[in-house]
Amino acid sequence: MECVAVIHGIPVYSDKGSADIINNRVVFGDGSWCDVATGQSDNRGPGQIRIGGTPEDAEAQEVITRGPKLYEADSLELQGLTGDASVEPYDGVGIEVTITGPKSAVEAISVQSRNGILVISEERQPGVRVRSITTQSSRRRRSFLRGAFSGSISLSIVDGNQAASVAVKVPRETPITVENDFGSTAIGDVCGRLTVDATGSGSVTAGRMGSVDLQTRSIGSIRVADANGSATVRSSGSGNITVGGSVSSLDAQATSVGSIRVTSVDGSAAIRSSGSGSVHVDGGSVTRLDAKAISIGKITVAQVNGPATVRSSGSGNITVGSGSIDMFDVSAVSIGKVTFHGTAQRAKLRSSGSGSIVVDHVVEQPDQRATSIGKIHVRHVG
Repeated sequence: MECVAVIHGIPVYSDKGSADIINNRVVFGDGSWCDVATGQSDNRGPGQIRIGGTPEDAEAQEVITRGPKLYEADSLELQGLTGDASVEPYDGVGIEVTITGPKSAVEAISVQSRNGILVISEERQPGVRVRSITTQSSRRRRSFLRGAFSGSISLSIVDGNQAASVAVKVPRETPITVENDFGSTAIGDVCGRLTVDATGSGSVTAGRMGSVDLQTRSIGSIRVADANGSATVRSSGSGNITVGGSVSSLDAQATSVGSIRVTSVDGSAAIRSSGSGSVHVDGGSVTRLDAKAISIGKITVAQVNGPATVRSSGSGNITVGSGSIDMFDVSAVSIGKVTFHGTAQRAKLRSSGSGSIVVDHVVEQPDQRATSIGKIHVRHVG
């Protein structure tokens, strides 16, 4: 960008060509304008406008593109990108990378091949030490506080409008790892293994994938449209994870107010829910269930056909919609509640405190014991 005007000592930089100066306003040929007095601008076409700063600042904000460049690698890892990233499958060989954005942001992106893994990462500017904070938030501007609150804190502000975007093309079935805290990552139908660790407000969406290992630790969200293989899922903070398709096994844990929803499980399922975390399995046929809900955690499983061990404590709530369970081993403690709307061949039922167990049908005489004011209700035996 070049300096197109100086008004009251304040320079205006642009790559939009010639401009007219009207009072405090600079007007460009495509109708775009900026007002030096108010700091406002209206950019209506290609090119950029910058008010103030130095020529070096303007040059750093010039939009450039690096790539496309082809790398030899078998898997992809995205680490801490603040801008948007997209990953799409293609029929070529190797991994193709294109980076677009302000010059300074593009130069902060590192692309390195390490032992067959292509690592794309971003160099972060250090936070600043402050004693008081006033923030204004917008859709693409995010701020996070890190470190201990001992008189001063370190504040890092990430402006999505000034971040570089990364576009990647990979061969189908390429394994992908995403370590995401601020940016948004969109992955197409790659059909490879997907590993995600979302630590901030970032989001990850994916199409058709293989096995998945997903974790969100803050307010991040992860959505996989169609997973085929095993699924390991962890949600903490207020993060939400949704897994579509039909997975062959599920290992899920939701803590705090985290939420996990899985469309279908056709295999074993180990599920833990605590705090007010929730886990929902909407379909499929679980062949072995191991479920535990504590505090006010909630678990729902659409169908179980096989053995099931269920533990509910605090005010944890576990519901199994239907199915035929070989051995139903249940414990409900405090005000925990367990409900099964199917048939169990055999059942061991234990309720204490004011815990509640409700089972529609048990074929053999159930082994049941309730203490204190605990309740066990088997609607039909035989």
